[in-house]
Amino acid sequence: MTARNRAASDLAAAKADAEALVAARTADLQKALDQKTVLLHEVDHRVKNNLQLISSLILLQSRRIADPEIRDTMTSMLNRVSALATVHRNLFQADDLSAFDVPAFMRDIASDLLDASGRDDLSVEHDHEPAAIPAQQASAVALIVNELLIEALACAPESAPGRLRLAVRRPDGELAIEVDHDGSVEPGQSRESFGASLMSLLTRQLSATIERSGADDGPRVRLTMPVADRPAS
Repeated sequence: MTARNRAASDLAAAKADAEALVAARTADLQKALDQKTVLLHEVDHRVKNNLQLISSLILLQSRRIADPEIRDTMTSMLNRVSALATVHRNLFQADDLSAFDVPAFMRDIASDLLDASGRDDLSVEHDHEPAAIPAQQASAVALIVNELLIEALACAPESAPGRLRLAVRRPDGELAIEVDHDGSVEPGQSRESFGASLMSLLTRQLSATIERSGADDGPRVRLTMPVADRPAS
């Protein structure tokens, strides 16, 4: 009985030591993860601030340009930089640093572009399913969406109140983003050359496709891209 009690005591002590080691290791890992999270949030915050500074510089420079064509080009570049700043603002605010919330970005970028354009005549309808993509795809998706929204704003008529409809869908293994509006697109009107080249480059990078179609209530553009589901943690 004494030997058995001693063995049980030794086993209990060994178990306690193992649990203490596991707890200590877990605490170390959690501390490292917390530090990494803080660092990544700080990086996104600094990038966002730098992009906002660049936006301010572009805006100040564009106001000193008399040529309307050059000024429009500067404004287009300002919108693209602002879209990237919105990406990093959303990543900075997110709890999960590995994922990018597409519907939240769609709401933010649409609001930003409408405020910048002064189009009070347009209402925006959002119809989004929950959809997150890997954070490394965020910038490319944001720039494409920015181009599509600018195109929609440019084509939507100003003579009467109109609607801009945005939708996000998440079919199996894919992300689908739809943009449609009440306006019409004349041949050659839809995209300026740099914007078209940019979207072509980014869609190839994402293995995505862009489909354009006419609907009863206006043109519709659908961006579809494959998205790998992240493994469960």
